[in-house]
Amino acid sequence: MTADLAFRRSAYALVLTAMATLGAAEVFGPSPTGAPPVVAAFLLVVVAPLATVSAWRRAGGLSRAAVNVLSLACLPVAAADWFFLSGDLLLALAHLLFLVQVARLQQRKSARDWFQLFAVSLMHMVVAVVTSVDLWIAAPLAVYLTLGVATLMLWHFRVEAEMAPPGEGEFIHRAGFLRPRTAGAMAATAVAVLLFTAAFFVVMPRFAGAGLGFLRRDHAALTGFSGRVELGDVVALSRSEAPALWVAPEPGMAQPLYMRGMALPTYRRENGGTGAWVWSGGQEAGGGSPVAAATVTVVNPSEEDGSTFDLPRRRLEADQTHALREMQVLRMPHAATAALFSVGEPARFRFSGVAPRALRMDRAGNLTVSGARVAESSLDYRVTARVPEVPDEVLASRAAVAPPGEGGAGLYLEVPDALRNDRRWRDLARDLAAGARTAHERVTRVKGWLQRSCEYSLAVRPTPGVEPVTDFVFNTRRGYCEYFAAAMVLLLRLEFIPARLATGYAGGEWNSMSERLLFRQSHAHAWVEVPFAGVGWVTFDPTPETSAPVASDIPLLARVADWLAYRWNAYVVQFSAGTQEEMVSAGRRWAASALDRWQATWADLRAGFGGRGGRANTFAGLTRPAAVALAALAAGVVAWAVWRRRVRFFGARAGQAGGKAVAVPFYRALLHLLRREGLQPTEGETAREFAGRAAAPLGPERATAALVLTLAYERVRFGRAVLSPADRAEVERGLGVVGRRSGRERENRFTSR
Repeated sequence: MTADLAFRRSAYALVLTAMATLGAAEVFGPSPTGAPPVVAAFLLVVVAPLATVSAWRRAGGLSRAAVNVLSLACLPVAAADWFFLSGDLLLALAHLLFLVQVARLQQRKSARDWFQLFAVSLMHMVVAVVTSVDLWIAAPLAVYLTLGVATLMLWHFRVEAEMAPPGEGEFIHRAGFLRPRTAGAMAATAVAVLLFTAAFFVVMPRFAGAGLGFLRRDHAALTGFSGRVELGDVVALSRSEAPALWVAPEPGMAQPLYMRGMALPTYRRENGGTGAWVWSGGQEAGGGSPVAAATVTVVNPSEEDGSTFDLPRRRLEADQTHALREMQVLRMPHAATAALFSVGEPARFRFSGVAPRALRMDRAGNLTVSGARVAESSLDYRVTARVPEVPDEVLASRAAVAPPGEGGAGLYLEVPDALRNDRRWRDLARDLAAGARTAHERVTRVKGWLQRSCEYSLAVRPTPGVEPVTDFVFNTRRGYCEYFAAAMVLLLRLEFIPARLATGYAGGEWNSMSERLLFRQSHAHAWVEVPFAGVGWVTFDPTPETSAPVASDIPLLARVADWLAYRWNAYVVQFSAGTQEEMVSAGRRWAASALDRWQATWADLRAGFGGRGGRANTFAGLTRPAAVALAALAAGVVAWAVWRRRVRFFGARAGQAGGKAVAVPFYRALLHLLRREGLQPTEGETAREFAGRAAAPLGPERATAALVLTLAYERVRFGRAVLSPADRAEVERGLGVVGRRSGRERENRFTSR
């Protein structure tokens, strides 16, 4: 294969990889507008392959002026894309880069034009990495880096060929230029670049935020966990299988887990539309935190490390009715909310990596992070919470009383006037409570009636003009979790039992490999919480048991994929300055532990040789020192062997092997060149005799160069000399002169290295 053919193949593969990655990042990633990525799919499936094939087969190409005109014509297309198609500035700019690259592929390309293509492809990869945090992006990124190294090396040969004098740049068009040795060098360089990139990623500081995400409009992706939740918001999440939470629960915790994101007290039907759960007044604070009577507590981090938040008036100890539980939570950007998810009554949050500036806690205990950028990024935190763990017998002896400081019982007893004045609601609530002696019994009756009498279904068709929850209870008897939870809250409140609707994730998929629960968007759920005296809020789920959340196990291949995805998000996407500090701290602890072990080993050694403790103690004291000494001896032997076998281009190997001299590498390159001329030394002929015999066939100039190389070889081989920089330059020039006849000067310069 010629160098020119290899370069063109590698360059087109590099450009196509970047374009394909950019298109796939949009096609398979979450759409900020919720619309299908039609533009990206068309560019990925149709435009990119056709443009690459056309550029490959085109003999000439368009002029630079024509390509510039086409590139300018892409600007109005990008504007139309932004305002009417994608609706997102970052994606519109990505599509513009895509189209500009397609136009430049059709150009007659010089070395500078190729370099501009590489620069645009690098921008493609940057945008793709910014818009996608999924595990698959690692594969095309590694391919791109490998192709990039090979392409730039071959591009260097092309630049040298263009700058060479007439007739001397044809070496890149000769077959056999790329040999196994050259390919091996390129592969080794690519591996070195990948390793350097990984080290650079770990060492350099990382910053919070979404990078180029500031170009995006503030689209509200599927949420359901804010200060306003309409009927249908939570179930809309079930259409997405994107991961939302990874949770490592403490062993022994009751299953299924109900990871609460928001708890809302007020039900409204505004302007005759669908029902919605809001805070009083329906106001919301920045970041999606609900506000009740403008009462929000700002929780600042502790002064010790800046990543630990202790919530006020929250205890960190267990009692007879509560267990203290800890769990590790990795919240993904797909959750699209500022809410922090937890079970029970969270008391402490400790963040790893990206940490918010502050937490906001409203009167219901809803917690949100401060700062839009932090809310949109992934969060890794350990939460400590007090979880109610009491049997039904204990709850049967407790009254249903709203906790103090959360707006009073009246906030959790509100019922819209239209429902309170509806006789059907009052009669049903009274019938379900008839004969019940305790609040817990009335709660379980309402829950059981809903599970028996109503059917779970996602195909809900509300009756026009009818209040949706009323339609669910008295007409259709078909609905999803929000309908069941809303109906239960309203029926309990009509019997003066405080209750609220909670939204979050429930059930999950258990991965025995990573020992974590994966909550997808499809695990979004709504349930009911009722407060009991001395216990706090207790979870009740009125959704029928056939559709209730269950922590299901997943197949083997899915477990492996989930395990890889978690590692990617936890250790790559979530990698930050905080993670770096943890790594440094872990290194310091390891160094301190190693020093302690060495000091103990030295103490054992001194005690063993000191004769204290007898022969047994002497051998015991020598065990660890002997292992250390053997390891040091082995390392020394390996280092000596490497030093003995080191090879330098301008110096001989140290010593001899079996009394036979080992050839100097640059002299071996000279012999290789002369062998192509049909000249090679005979048995018993010295280097200088061979140079004299080859003088006539080579001609004066090349013979002089061969003699200079021979003399340098004798100084290195027999005088054990190391050539100076001037001598090395002379050797390079000599090799170039000897190889000039066959036009292989630059090939030999590369091969000899």
